[in-house]
Amino acid sequence: MSYEIFIEESALEDLKALPRNFRDSITRKIYAMKNGLPGSVKALRGLDYSHRLRLGDYRILFDLKGEEITVHRVLNRRHAYASQSGKKKRKGQH
Repeated sequence: MSYEIFIEESALEDLKALPRNFRDSITRKIYAMKNGLPGSVKALRGLDYSHRLRLGDYRILFDLKGEEITVHRVLNRRHAYASQSGKKKRKGQH
């Protein structure tokens, strides 16, 4: 199955804040989802996002509707599930 990828501004801002090597590998992984979902994708319950893709210590939070993937956030695993809105906490907060 082929998917169409949409990346929201909040995810782009998250990507810009990452070191280049992480940013490049995460971006490649996001666009690789066009050709199908890898095994590290998991459906989520109780959060604002329907699915997550795991890549090391980072989580790509997205919604899957039909053949469309909308990426909302790219966060460190510490912050990805901290609140229902996926907002980052300040440094030192867990």
